[in-house]
Amino acid sequence: MLRTRVSLFLVCSLLAAAPLQAQDLDAWWASGDRTHLRLELALRQSTTPVLCTLGQDCRQRFTSSAYRLLQGAHAEGAPVTSGDAVTVIIRSLLQRLPPQVTVETRQRPLSAFSGAPAVDAVYLARGTAATAPSARAGGCFRQHSLSLTDTPAPGAIVLPTRDPIQLERRLEEALWGFARRSGSLVSSAFRSGASTESALLIAGFELGPGASWAGNVKKLRIPAAGAGLAAVEDARGQPALRESAGGPVRLRDSALTFWTDPARVLPGLEPPVRAGADGGAVRRGGVGQHLVSHPMVSDPPVDDGRLLLTEAPEPADHAIGPRPLLPLRADLASVRALRQSLPLVEEAEGLQLLRWLLGEDVDEAPQRGRPWLLGPVYHSRPLALDYGATGDGYGASNPRVRLFFGSADGVLHAVENTDAAGRESGREVFGFLPQSALAALHRRRSAESPVPVAYGIDGSPVALRVDRNGDGTLRVDEGDEAIVVFGQRRGGSRYYALNVSDPLRPPSLQWRIERTEGGDFDELGLTFSTPVVGRVQFDGQVRDVFLFGGGYNGGVDAVTGERLGKDATAGDDAVGNAIYVVDARSGTLVWKAVRGDSAAADNSRFPHPDMRDSIASEIAVLRNAAGIIHRLYVGDTGGRIWRVDLPPGGLHDPQHRARHWSASVLAELGAETVGPDDRRFFAAPALVRTVDARGHPVDGVLITSGDRAQPLVQRAANYAFYLRDDLVRSGDARVRERLALTFDQLPPAGSCNPEQRGPCAAVQGPGWKLAMPAAGEKGWETPMIDGGRVLFGSFEPRQAPCEAPPGRARLYAVNLVDGAAPDGGAAGWDLGVGVPSGLLRAGEWLVLPGGVPEAAASGAGLLPDAELQRSGAPQLLRTYWREPGVDPL
Repeated sequence: MLRTRVSLFLVCSLLAAAPLQAQDLDAWWASGDRTHLRLELALRQSTTPVLCTLGQDCRQRFTSSAYRLLQGAHAEGAPVTSGDAVTVIIRSLLQRLPPQVTVETRQRPLSAFSGAPAVDAVYLARGTAATAPSARAGGCFRQHSLSLTDTPAPGAIVLPTRDPIQLERRLEEALWGFARRSGSLVSSAFRSGASTESALLIAGFELGPGASWAGNVKKLRIPAAGAGLAAVEDARGQPALRESAGGPVRLRDSALTFWTDPARVLPGLEPPVRAGADGGAVRRGGVGQHLVSHPMVSDPPVDDGRLLLTEAPEPADHAIGPRPLLPLRADLASVRALRQSLPLVEEAEGLQLLRWLLGEDVDEAPQRGRPWLLGPVYHSRPLALDYGATGDGYGASNPRVRLFFGSADGVLHAVENTDAAGRESGREVFGFLPQSALAALHRRRSAESPVPVAYGIDGSPVALRVDRNGDGTLRVDEGDEAIVVFGQRRGGSRYYALNVSDPLRPPSLQWRIERTEGGDFDELGLTFSTPVVGRVQFDGQVRDVFLFGGGYNGGVDAVTGERLGKDATAGDDAVGNAIYVVDARSGTLVWKAVRGDSAAADNSRFPHPDMRDSIASEIAVLRNAAGIIHRLYVGDTGGRIWRVDLPPGGLHDPQHRARHWSASVLAELGAETVGPDDRRFFAAPALVRTVDARGHPVDGVLITSGDRAQPLVQRAANYAFYLRDDLVRSGDARVRERLALTFDQLPPAGSCNPEQRGPCAAVQGPGWKLAMPAAGEKGWETPMIDGGRVLFGSFEPRQAPCEAPPGRARLYAVNLVDGAAPDGGAAGWDLGVGVPSGLLRAGEWLVLPGGVPEAAASGAGLLPDAELQRSGAPQLLRTYWREPGVDPL
């Protein structure tokens, strides 16, 4: 029988709760935000079927929290009805709300009801009252009204009462959904095999109060380029992105993404979810729908369920690779193998942690899987690795493709694109959980008060793919290789390399790099810099290498909670101020640029006195006709643009690197003091090789400034810069002697005319700068150069707590030659609420982060209100000279 004594239960907000530190996620959700829910209970007293009797029968059907409340209200062996279940579940949820959420319940008077039907389901719906959000105590206060009834209501979601655990989970998700915020920071596109179509992968995350944040990766289709307009499509062939006149693109609520089983998509209130369509809801469809719990009993081992791997115990000689990985099982053998990472954890506690990691809801519903396993995907851009026509159902029309990405729960995921029959899959093949992330997850789970937000594996993976005979298929028996490398961003100061050459076998750990003391990687900071894979040449040999910046100097003090390094202020950095080149197969240092006296350069180290600031950005590279990297460009967090020369070396020059590899400052565009000149570079530059009006070759460097690590900070005046480098021969001795360009030497965009003479002429001068006018506006991604125009996005933070998070996005289109708008009008336009998710190329298409308004479209050579734009650059195709019988295909 329903007990109306819960009708006036009220949970008060604990405003003094310790804030969560999220740094670069503050724009989406702040610890000062509060959500208040007014929940009207329209529940009648009724006689309902008995679900269970109090005791072991009920213990397995309720969460631990709800069962404790049942024990306080019923005697052992007493019958428990579905009405009792609804009452106790509401009480259980109210007692476990996070401090940022309050719920006020009110029971509608019983005189308003007639009859006493059986309670087989309850119905949750939005109320009719609407209250505008208001700014309070450094955050935003939002109110929503809801009703929970035992009779059908318009727009309500149905919550069956036969499974109390599922009822509680769905009700909890629905209530907390009003306090959560979702977003997307990265996307990627790939084309596999001989297909003329491309796939668009969108990574997403959900933030809010509580620790159970969620993430997902979803797949859409980009059609082949043809005549007329085209749109990104969902699994039904329908337009997948929301129409918006000059606004940001988002998944439509009606979209069904690939990999999603529509029969398993449950409706939702916030965000709105329709039955059979996952849309943009993070906790619906995509990869996350397929991530299942590992069997709890793993001795003897079984093949079904989740395969989660970690590093095996460190060998006695401390060698770090290559070596096999250890499958994580919910057994004591796995707990003991992890003793190095969890030295103070008792075996029982360690076993519980492993059960939780493998998917069991050990806290509330033992022997049941957690409702959602995939953690937030913030900055880890999904990587597609094409193994080609490997057989066993995988052929030219259905190549074997694996997707790799990291998530905030500390796992690098490997996901199947399609199965052997050609069906869309999305199944996780394996997950790799480094032991360093394991220790962080344990601290987060065992903490009694809020701890800094977990970032886990937040770096974007890249791959060395070696196809020795060039047939498009990777076969280990032919010596082919695939090595996936990734960093952690704010999750730590390590890079990992996994050998995934054989898709039919578990991966192995190829190598691991971490900060050293008195070693080769003393300068390594938080591994923000996405590695670049390539080849360099010295000692007459070509080496496969990975190149990356030293990382970011920031974070939170574990004791005081204070921000550190560049998160706190400007100035020199103790770590991160380096550029590394490492061997692709061993991870050993090939060469690095660090701070110091250039006279002390040797074959593996080039010191420069101005390398004082951390380098968090990805590096841009130039390659010669043979594919050898000979030059790098990158910006640092102190406003400098670096040029690094790596000219190829021959067999008879053993000191080639010491004499010819060097780093120099191309431009000084900021200052190391807090203020308008505190410009920081987090996105890689775009490079263009061209000639000037006199026919002389020049190398152009396009880069935007903006402190992505702190998106709400508004102190710096940010710009887009175009720098012309006329010393185009790598290793030119004059590079080390010339003075760096300065901010004042660059004329404002549009102020120069190609026909004008003098130092301001854009075709002969040093370049240009384009101001981003809004307060706190920041460059967000690497610019795109296409057909003589430059496209780039920016982010403008919200100015008040209750503005729609995270802020507003803008898109710019300007001429490469002088930075002016193509039609002489405004250079950029507003995209609305959101962030620019990046500019992508997919065959002949450009994928923009938002629609183009009519006024800006024609001058920029773009189509209005279309997320797919045809590239204005000619499409180049690789051609071959082949002599039959001599040259292999």
